[in-house]
Amino acid sequence: MEPETSKAIFKGIRSQKQQMFILLYCNPESQTYDNGTQSYCKAYNTDNDNVGNVEAHTLLAKPHVIAAIGRYRAYLAEKNVFDLAWLDANLRNLYYKVKGATKEELAVLKTIGDRIGAFKDQNEDKAGMFIPLIA
Repeated sequence: MEPETSKAIFKGIRSQKQQMFILLYCNPESQTYDNGTQSYCKAYNTDNDNVGNVEAHTLLAKPHVIAAIGRYRAYLAEKNVFDLAWLDANLRNLYYKVKGATKEELAVLKTIGDRIGAFKDQNEDKAGMFIPLIA
């Protein structure tokens, strides 16, 4: 990331450790993605999950951290606009890798693939059908 971009994204963030926390918490490629406790523990180099839980909660409640998280997620979304061909290839690879896994895991992968149009060559044409994704 360019210094100017980093400065704009992390405006108001007081320390490198807070920046690292945001990077770990928001980046989907991070092992601690979307887990405040683990992101805090890794950024602040601690093994105490209780401290990580409390401090992550405190950080995630601060307006300047919330704003920086929003800006960083917007940056990631803009930077990582995915290519459907890449996603199709990787989804197939993942689907065949987990063959033999639980039915639920396979069903989730298949649903995602069907929803985004992956595996087109293996499904009958369902043009005009809208299948809502239920959360």
